Amino acid sequence: MAAERTFHPQTTRFPVPKGGRIRSDELGRFVESVTHDLTELSGLFTATVGRLEAVALATKLEAEDLRQRFRQLKVENDALRRVQSENGESQVYALSVYDSSLVRFLDGSAEANRAHVDTTFGLATVPLNGAEHRFMVENIRTGNLSPIPNLVIDVTGTFDAGDGEGVVNHEAGATLTEGVPEYAFNGNNTKRWIRKLEYDLYDDQTDVMTELTVTLPEQASALANLVYVAPFPEGDLDIVGIYSSPDLSSSFTLIPGFAEVLGAGPTKFLFPAQAVQRLKIRFRQRNWVEENGKKVFYVGAQEIGLQLLDWDKSYTPGDEVSENHSFVLVATAPEGFEFSKVATLFTDPMFDLETLGSRHLHVKIDTVGDGSDVIWDSDVDSLPQDMASGLSLTPVSKLYFIVTMNFVSSSGGPTSPFPVGTSPYLKSILFEAETTEE
Repeated sequence: MAAERTFHPQTTRFPVPKGGRIRSDELGRFVESVTHDLTELSGLFTATVGRLEAVALATKLEAEDLRQRFRQLKVENDALRRVQSENGESQVYALSVYDSSLVRFLDGSAEANRAHVDTTFGLATVPLNGAEHRFMVENIRTGNLSPIPNLVIDVTGTFDAGDGEGVVNHEAGATLTEGVPEYAFNGNNTKRWIRKLEYDLYDDQTDVMTELTVTLPEQASALANLVYVAPFPEGDLDIVGIYSSPDLSSSFTLIPGFAEVLGAGPTKFLFPAQAVQRLKIRFRQRNWVEENGKKVFYVGAQEIGLQLLDWDKSYTPGDEVSENHSFVLVATAPEGFEFSKVATLFTDPMFDLETLGSRHLHVKIDTVGDGSDVIWDSDVDSLPQDMASGLSLTPVSKLYFIVTMNFVSSSGGPTSPFPVGTSPYLKSILFEAETTEE
């Protein structure tokens, strides 16, 4: 069908004699040719619009379905907590940096002192003084970002995964649609790099692995201390390795502090500043979908970035939390109940992985929200689960977890999750609490 193929209108000119007559048969053929082209083009346009409208409608319906499911899950979660409260049972609360409704800042804190809270990547860090993009260039007039020239991107399924099997094609046997890797480096969230691998439906393939390597132009090699990846499909794809090389002649090494991310969403990786000219990211896809009688794996990314961040390094121990880099996560008890005890408390990553006195992540529990009624301090008190009967409270409807961070200028100890020269970070706080009726 015409609507299913690329269409290129073509027009054939015919000579018109000077001062002579135009032959009606030639004019008729010309008009018929133009009319045919316009009809074909109109059909193609109409079909394309129809397909786009169908995709937009399907996306809208899927989004609405997800919103309805989320609302239903929230209702069920609230009901479960209420029942647990009625029965005198404890409840578990997960306060994630992804949820902006839980985040606030202390009244009176200067904006420069507030922690940098990125709800897209679910990560809180010390604030930034500035950031330089390595894969993008900023237009000094408009501020818009565009890919740097001569960025070289290679994608393959053939490599040594370090599993003792040597160099193997981890996409072997697939019918491959490569997609456009440049879409992962264009700063445009409406375009994605999507690599499609098709197998027979009953093939025993259980996963695929793909490596993407990006090389900066030689003159563009510079320091970097952050990699971010927004994978596609989000929540399905594993990030199993990120490697860098300072130049074209050196081998790749794993970036410091990297840990494998399963089912990754948008993710940031912080490391001490180092020269990076080549970056390699290894993806694994363990999930597949059935499409047109085929087993299909998707690997890709909406955006991949490399940056040099200038962290704010100021911090004064003993100052009010509002005068250091801080933010607040708020927990609310079920309606009609108040928190009476905190039984357990965890942070991600755990603050006590660092040595007391050398920590860079500090948590206080406050009952008012301004730091004036601190009932627990991670730098002073034992964890609630290490107390004889947990952390008992004068019943309150809200608990405010005040988080303060300071730049890692010296080691926090042998088990610290924060390398020297980076910002500490927080992803979430999880706690178990008991409640009592108001």
